[in-house]
Amino acid sequence: MREVDPPPPDYIEDSVRRALAEDIGNGDLTAALISEASVMRARLMTREDAVLCGSAWVDAVFRQIDPRVRTQWESRDADAVRANQVLCRLDGPARGL
Repeated sequence: MREVDPPPPDYIEDSVRRALAEDIGNGDLTAALISEASVMRARLMTREDAVLCGSAWVDAVFRQIDPRVRTQWESRDADAVRANQVLCRLDGPARGL
């Protein structure tokens, strides 16, 4: 399989910025119900066998929503992953997650 260079970081940041603007606009009313002091952990998992791609976009989403959210990837782009496998662990402010 031939490796493909990822898109430029500016492209990723801009595409995430536009998607977030469309999705949450002026704010997330549901997230506003969560205490600002709440911290949590989460796991991002796959439901089916797949090939991982798009981790740079996930990282960009959390940089833009709340840069205090930390992502720890268990797999890398182009890795084959199995159903119910943990792809990434996240921790940080609950509102950002």
